Amino acid sequence: MQCPNCAAPLNSNDEVCKYCGMITPYGESMLKERSVQEEGQQSRHAEKNLSQRRRKSVAVMIEGALCIALCIVLEKINLFSMPQGGSVDFELIPLLLFAYRRGIRNGIWAGAVTGIIKIVLGGYFLNVIQVILDYPLAYACVGLAAVSPRIIGLLIAALGQITCSVISGVVFFAQYAPEGQSPLMYSIMYNGPVLGAKYILSGIVAMFLWKVLERDLPVRD
Repeated sequence: MQCPNCAAPLNSNDEVCKYCGMITPYGESMLKERSVQEEGQQSRHAEKNLSQRRRKSVAVMIEGALCIALCIVLEKINLFSMPQGGSVDFELIPLLLFAYRRGIRNGIWAGAVTGIIKIVLGGYFLNVIQVILDYPLAYACVGLAAVSPRIIGLLIAALGQITCSVISGVVFFAQYAPEGQSPLMYSIMYNGPVLGAKYILSGIVAMFLWKVLERDLPVRD
């Protein structure tokens, strides 16, 4: 066997001519074979990644649906009522857990879906803006707890939801404020204690359960 470029003698398994450096016909065939193998490996790797992403998406959807359902159920179990009105329950625990485990984006969509379901199940409807503030937007704020799954994240989520409720109260329910009290103060006094108590109690339980779940049922990428 000779090199097609310099006619130097070659072994049958030489991929490159050691005299002129030209790739031999055998070398070309080996390069093609390696290229096909690499393409096959890349294709299998891409299929594996796609399959893993699909499985993760399904797991997130199922977990989110369960948490939303639990939120709706827990809303019906009132722990106690506040002096200014409104009741305290554990409805935020599932949403906080989901946000901690699945991240801020998933936490926000789960909260927004929860708010929409609450509207369908009999939410108070005055106008479109009021409904958005009191339900999808307010509950979407629960997902902000995933910014930092500790006290800071919980405070951010609470502040977001309280802000939505206070704005709704000032703009759309000012007529319910007692005579001589500003609508802003009335809305803060009504929504602040109720939501504050919910976040304190739910946050304590959620962070405890989150640690247990991360130990016994961790989220796998």
